Amino acid sequence: MATTTTLDELVDLLTPPPRPSAQIPRQISSGTVAFGIIPDLADASTCIDLVGTGKTEAADLIQVGLNDQVSMFFWRKVDLNMGAIEVFEDSDFKGRRSTIFFSEWPANVKTLQDRQTAILYDAADGTGISYDNIKGWGTTKEIARLSDVHLNDVVSSFKWQSVNPVKEVIKPFNVTASNSSDEGGLTSHVDGTNDTSQPQAVTVTLRNSTTQIVTVETSDKRVTGIITSLTQTASVRVEGIASASTQCQTKTVELSVAQTVNAPARTSYVATLLVIIGTIPTTEYSTTAERWYKDPVTGSKADPQNNGWYKRVEDVRLTLTGSLACRTKVNIKATPF
Repeated sequence: MATTTTLDELVDLLTPPPRPSAQIPRQISSGTVAFGIIPDLADASTCIDLVGTGKTEAADLIQVGLNDQVSMFFWRKVDLNMGAIEVFEDSDFKGRRSTIFFSEWPANVKTLQDRQTAILYDAADGTGISYDNIKGWGTTKEIARLSDVHLNDVVSSFKWQSVNPVKEVIKPFNVTASNSSDEGGLTSHVDGTNDTSQPQAVTVTLRNSTTQIVTVETSDKRVTGIITSLTQTASVRVEGIASASTQCQTKTVELSVAQTVNAPARTSYVATLLVIIGTIPTTEYSTTAERWYKDPVTGSKADPQNNGWYKRVEDVRLTLTGSLACRTKVNIKATPF
């Protein structure tokens, strides 16, 4: 019996499906399986990752051992900028292949492309013969024959880890308080008598350990941590921040301010110091950090003054919010006698 095909149906048949967007791999497998939203590849004997590049690509399924064996596929999104490790069944990068994407590690693991290392083991528990020269910052980017390192057909487990600095110094930066909103004030008084014939300097000091509360936060993956200390510089009305090495920390900073005023000769006086506490709006600041590593990461140089560790300068972005002393005022009331 003849069937009639409409013009729209013909157009649909001739229109190719949309190509995958760049850098969004799809994985096809010769196994079956899948429990829950994320497929379980435990029983998948062969997998291949197809990565969209914006143009037509092809994969030789015979070469990778998947001819007439594809049983499933699924989409997932990875960050190719973080790199990946590809392992092959046969020497010279042939046979079945599996890809380990670093971006699929737990979200709380912070990584950097050039600070990644991996170790292969011949035992499932991470013991026995191992190969640890898989380094994002190293010169060895591939090994064609694992038999050269006694791991051919015996790899049972692997471990991934990041390279963290052994020392870091984050460059201090200034936080201006001009945009703060007044939250309250603290006062300190000093009274006395100047019975001399010359003006006398009087110092008024204010200390408080609970008023200033600051939260420093960073989402920069290069930052291993941040601990904050603040130094009041009342004369220039800014707070100098010296940061050393935790992703988000709230800290109460002790306030200590001292101001000097002259008491007139032969007077009784009361000197008053007022410190205005302001709420600092959430603001992002940029600075740099000097970091030292035991390994020669990309762009680093050996520093003989620091145990021969490898030093490099990295960018750091921080967000600061909280309550800080933003303005000070001192006056004196004197009564002659």
